[in-house]
Amino acid sequence: MKQMDISKIEIKDVNFSYKDVKVYRKNLNMYLEKGSIYLIKGKNGSGKSTLAGILLKIWNDFSGTILLDGKSITNLSREILTETIGICFQKPPIFRDTIRNNIALNDSIPVEKYISLLSFYKDLEEMGRTLESELIDTGSVSGGQAQKIGIIRTVCRERSVYIFDEPTSNLDSVSKKEFYDIIEHLKQNSIVILFSHEADAEKNADFIIEL
Repeated sequence: MKQMDISKIEIKDVNFSYKDVKVYRKNLNMYLEKGSIYLIKGKNGSGKSTLAGILLKIWNDFSGTILLDGKSITNLSREILTETIGICFQKPPIFRDTIRNNIALNDSIPVEKYISLLSFYKDLEEMGRTLESELIDTGSVSGGQAQKIGIIRTVCRERSVYIFDEPTSNLDSVSKKEFYDIIEHLKQNSIVILFSHEADAEKNADFIIEL
């Protein structure tokens, strides 16, 4: 399924809640454009992850208007949105499969091209593993290695929008710098949304939005 080429996201007077009881956000308004990194900050429970779920149509309990290049999100299928928006979770899932397939997810992706990102090839050497080594679950790798797999899994797919949820919480300082270099490159052709509490995120964001 073909992705959309998105240049702007408009969020107008959006309210969302949990089980129709607790309102997380009232009258949320944002305007996001291609070519920028947006840091969205907020306390736990402020609705950052819920907002990501709404954009991917995982979460539909909201009111207001969300437009992707003028098209209402309510008229777009989840399949189109997942091809258009890439998301990297704070704790990326690790599947019982090879490291290669944990990155490629069985798609035809030249994984060798991407393992230089975040110096992941060094992690493979330190683990004594190759791309064909099998992982059992998240416990098979460290928190930092899991985050690297999640980031590479996300950026090896061309998307119009990228969302990163606390992506560097388990990375060392060198890998953090590499990550910000990566998203600086990504923003040239995409909208980059970052959820983070770290000071480095503020330094590298073009715009900061408080929830």
